[in-house]
Amino acid sequence: MSLVPLLLVCSFAPAPFTRPIDAYLGVDLAPGKEMKIAAVFAASPAEKAGLRRSDVIVAIDGKKVQAPANLEALLRKKRPGHPLVLSVRRANVEQTLQVRLAPRNPVPYLGVSLLLLETGGGRGNARLTINVVADRSPASDAGLRVNDIVLNIDAARVSDTTALATLLKKKKVGDMVTVVVLRDNRNMQVKVKLGARPGY
Repeated sequence: MSLVPLLLVCSFAPAPFTRPIDAYLGVDLAPGKEMKIAAVFAASPAEKAGLRRSDVIVAIDGKKVQAPANLEALLRKKRPGHPLVLSVRRANVEQTLQVRLAPRNPVPYLGVSLLLLETGGGRGNARLTINVVADRSPASDAGLRVNDIVLNIDAARVSDTTALATLLKKKKVGDMVTVVVLRDNRNMQVKVKLGARPGY
């Protein structure tokens, strides 16, 4: 007789609750002892606010942050649309940036950083060039390389990072895309399976 109440209590004991993170900043952090930004994602709140790769986040809303867990805990308390004041160190100079958080959605992720580089003959001849391939990213797994010149993705011309972000918004995590790049004066087709964008 005494076993029944005991079983009921054990079955319905509340589990620990962790509030999901709904707000999104748009950065990934490098491993290490400081909050150094490893990537700023295209069209993210971080990019719009002017954050850059290699910036070091030192404080948020006036509170010091020293580890990714600090940033994660803060984002867990915020909602999309909430403004943040970020203090960052850039080239040993501290500056303040205003950021408005966006909703966290499963966004397709390629895993490259792109630069528009002049190739001679004026801006009309500028080429979109890969300057960073993230470790363990879809781009890295597919064989894309630094200095590859991106000509098109799924036959659509990609002229800048905004165009890339617009194209990826039309895709889903897990979709296959064909990236045509110029490498060593040869056009190459690289098939990439899009992942889910990491980071905070």
